[in-house]
Amino acid sequence: MATVINPESQRVQASFSAVAKHYAVEVRACPPRRGNRKGVVEKANHVAAQRFWRTLPDDVTVEQAQRQLDSWCAKRGDARLRATAGGKASVATVAAAEPLRPPPASLRPGSGAGLVVCHPARAGSVV
Repeated sequence: MATVINPESQRVQASFSAVAKHYAVEVRACPPRRGNRKGVVEKANHVAAQRFWRTLPDDVTVEQAQRQLDSWCAKRGDARLRATAGGKASVATVAAAEPLRPPPASLRPGSGAGLVVCHPARAGSVV
């Protein structure tokens, strides 16, 4: 992620600043040594790739693929159990309890959409 945050100065790279400005988003560096969430995210991507995308026929449209992915997520992906402070809960239950803002209506420049890109602030951190 050195393309986003300069590991030495901990400042946003000029090349990425233009991207952030275009999409009207804010970039904030995460505290150091918080990169261990990447494994959880990557595993979820791996599960989706292996169990859904590899089985998707070549002749489907983007819209059909999106509908099939939404259905797969509702039936299988969101039903996976995760360890929580209160025991085990499904991904859908954990996601519903997260205090997130609603997604932006549009990511057009100047739309006021908000997105935070987190990156460990220490060079060599696991991301």
